[in-house]
Amino acid sequence: MQTAWIVAVGWIAKVAPAHSPQIFPLLYFAAIAGSGVGVYGFFRGFGLLRRKRIIVDTPTSTIRAAPLGHIEVSGKAVGPYTLLSPLAQQECYYYRAVAWTRDRQKESWKKATEEILRAPLFLDDGTGRLLVDPTGAELDLRPAFQETYNNNPFSDAVPDSVQNFLSRRGRSMGSHWKLEEFCILPGEQLFMQGVLRENTAEEQQGDGQLLGREAAAVQRQVELERMFLPGERMVEREPDANTSDEFAGDLRVVLARGDGQWPFFISEHSQQQLLQTLTWKSSLYLWGGPALTLTCLWYLLSR
Repeated sequence: MQTAWIVAVGWIAKVAPAHSPQIFPLLYFAAIAGSGVGVYGFFRGFGLLRRKRIIVDTPTSTIRAAPLGHIEVSGKAVGPYTLLSPLAQQECYYYRAVAWTRDRQKESWKKATEEILRAPLFLDDGTGRLLVDPTGAELDLRPAFQETYNNNPFSDAVPDSVQNFLSRRGRSMGSHWKLEEFCILPGEQLFMQGVLRENTAEEQQGDGQLLGREAAAVQRQVELERMFLPGERMVEREPDANTSDEFAGDLRVVLARGDGQWPFFISEHSQQQLLQTLTWKSSLYLWGGPALTLTCLWYLLSR
């Protein structure tokens, strides 16, 4: 962001002499806004640096040897049964589908509706399995579905899955919609950092809460019916290879969100990849932020 602002201010300054009456107010606005962006970037860099320090200082543990408290673990996602995501229509243990609508007055996107459902999710690293409650986690995952639509309600370009999702959430297909969906897929390799504690939480129903096997079967059946036109034959799904009994002994502890002191995130990237990304991003913000602010302030003061 800082680099973009520096380039923008430099470009405006370059063309300003030839278009001074028209460009002067725009240049002042860009300089003022750029100085604020630089300050934000500087403090953002400290946040990223703190995240890097936490990852480095937290020992990575195997699931079998993981102690109670703040831990880092890696493994593949497994579970006794799955859900069917409404937008990407993929088998998953967890999905978060979000829809934004265009705010014409503010020229920005605002969240219109959100749906979060999950089945039992476990992490398996070969030494054991660990129950994970992803509620409230920061997700570092590629979107399974991400589209923007500027069509009318009857346009063929809008998939039925999108219209069905908005309809059941009490929304009609307007002229400007943006939709995203994030999923945790069976067998997906994940890196997690959170708090390992005793599993004392009672199962609840609702968005973001755990669906039992029967409720998950209903959810899957409803989504499958929406995927087929009347008269078409649905393909029967084979029973899950894993059963709930296989996971019954892995319910004593759970990896979940803590009290806010420690971060809780789930990433598709390895620890090494995360550290590399945090290193260059924090350096960019910490050095680029002050550079952008000083450049903009110099311009303002020189005028």
